[in-house]
Amino acid sequence: MRPDALTNENPLHTMKSVNSNLPIEPHHLPERLKSQFSKLKARLWRIELALGVAWGTFAVLVSFLTSFALDRWQDTPSLIRGTLLLGALSAICLSGGWWCWRWVIAQRNLRDYSRLVQRRYRILGDRLLGIVELTEDKSAETSYSEELYLAAVQQVDLDARGCDFTAAVSTRLLSRLGAGSAVLAILTFILLAILPGAFSNTLSRWINPGGNTPRYTLVTIKPNTSEHLAIRGESFFLEADVNYLSFWKPGTVTVQLDSGYQVMGEVQDNRIRLEIPGQFKETSMQMTVGDGMAESKIRPMQRPTLVSLNASIKMPAYLNLKDASIDVESGGLDILKGSEVKVAGAINRPLQEIVLNWGSTNRVPVSISNVTFTTDWLSTTNAFEADIHWKDQFGFTNAQPWKLNIRQRDDAAPTFQFPELYREMAILETEAVELKTEVRDDFGVKEFGIDWETINGVKPSRDVLDVDFKDSSLHAAQKELKVSFYFSPNLYDIEPGDVVELRGYVTDYFPDREPGKTALYRIHIVSAVEHAERIRQQLEALLTQLEDVSRLEQSIATATDETLEKMDTLSEEDLAARLQDQATDQKLNASQLSEMARKGMETLKEAMRNPTFTDEVMSEWSKTLSEMQQLADQKMQDAAKALSKASQSPPSQSPPSQSPPS
Repeated sequence: MRPDALTNENPLHTMKSVNSNLPIEPHHLPERLKSQFSKLKARLWRIELALGVAWGTFAVLVSFLTSFALDRWQDTPSLIRGTLLLGALSAICLSGGWWCWRWVIAQRNLRDYSRLVQRRYRILGDRLLGIVELTEDKSAETSYSEELYLAAVQQVDLDARGCDFTAAVSTRLLSRLGAGSAVLAILTFILLAILPGAFSNTLSRWINPGGNTPRYTLVTIKPNTSEHLAIRGESFFLEADVNYLSFWKPGTVTVQLDSGYQVMGEVQDNRIRLEIPGQFKETSMQMTVGDGMAESKIRPMQRPTLVSLNASIKMPAYLNLKDASIDVESGGLDILKGSEVKVAGAINRPLQEIVLNWGSTNRVPVSISNVTFTTDWLSTTNAFEADIHWKDQFGFTNAQPWKLNIRQRDDAAPTFQFPELYREMAILETEAVELKTEVRDDFGVKEFGIDWETINGVKPSRDVLDVDFKDSSLHAAQKELKVSFYFSPNLYDIEPGDVVELRGYVTDYFPDREPGKTALYRIHIVSAVEHAERIRQQLEALLTQLEDVSRLEQSIATATDETLEKMDTLSEEDLAARLQDQATDQKLNASQLSEMARKGMETLKEAMRNPTFTDEVMSEWSKTLSEMQQLADQKMQDAAKALSKASQSPPSQSPPSQSPPS
């Protein structure tokens, strides 16, 4: 029976109990156990060496592939690439340091191997570790029995025959690391095979994170321009070319603006064309297709605007006028038919192109100089509208064509007026009358005058008319003239009783136009005696009317006195009605007297033309008419107001007494 068959005690304890006084000599393990331990050590050396290599390989592959993946997503910063490389190198150093620690610095002994075996083979218990400890004990003396020691060693050796110490080395972690590394290695070789450019670029950037190696992308984006000029607040189209460098051809494009707005679209025929919403301030945007990225700026601008627009007008040759220049920014142009026009203007930015459509001739030649443009002389025949399109140096145009309305008018006929002459009038044979004239023409008066003759056959010669009753403008630009001609019957031997018929005439510069003429005016020539008789008759009629006014005023005064006498017997309503009627009559009578005074003054002015009336007569009549006017404007009006007020007063207030005018 084995010494430890009944108990599971350490053989060392058993030997101590058998013979504690026998000295123990140093012993050696059986050759079989030594061989087992040697195989275990060799196996463990290989496994841990492979494990260190696997750890380093796994770390390197993970670091590289992570850098590769990040480069597909964005331009990986050198700090991140440096961190990845440092991580891989650290993993290599740690795995190498761990292996050196295990096999160079702090090597395992048989006790460590025994513990490793015991964890795999529980049947050996602590016995294997016990005999190893006894074997390595260097004490000169021992209290253990050599026989028991040998028996224990033989028993452990016998039990260990069915155990493979190399199986105590776990390969699970190595298998997992190896499998992971193999997968990563296969993936790496696949990437090398299908994406050699991206692979070598990532490797170069990974090995030298501080270098200037540009990022390699599988998709390249080439915008039409690095700075997009756009109309402020208006959407525009972003265009770019897409180049695929591999089998991977992503079709979605994403544009991210600084403002946070994002626009997505599709790549069609290797072209990007996206509508970007209007921007109001300068901003940046980033285009992304797959791993390709491109940045550009958006600079909003106002549309080119018209700064000035002038039209030079060449009048028809018959007017002999200088060229005129007018501002037509308002959009309207008024011209005379037959004129020619030259258009000149300026835009707020240098011009690339300008198109001017003129009337029915459509596009006309335009000269461009930086921001200005000029046309040649343009005919206005059948030209009633023009529109202008312009394009600036950036390719921007006006939002809509600028319209110019062309209003053409005919050269109107001139006009002639006698502003202070009656169609029918009379003058004394000795009187000289001033014939005031006003002539007008829209583009200049040429000549004008007066033609006259009497009904009794008095007709002046052409020379007399040209000298005394004809005038002309000083220059072609005179559009309005005011001239007075003087006419006296005695000067042209016109007898009293004759009638002068006259007309005004005027011409302008329009070819072959008939002179413009006024209506027929008639001037009756009267003698001083006949004129004095007419004045006398008018004054006698005025005196007759004055008597009527006086009688009416007497009637109003009488009615007022009767109202005063009956005031106590009349009701309030009747009294007010009578007083109101009398006030109305008083106002009407005052108005009639004022009108008579006015007509009398006009008659008096007419009488002053006649020398037969003496100064004394004129002074007497002037005094009488002034008193009539004063009476109508003051006393009679005051009486009317008093009566009107009394009609609205309580019965206790008596109306004013009324006395007729003298």
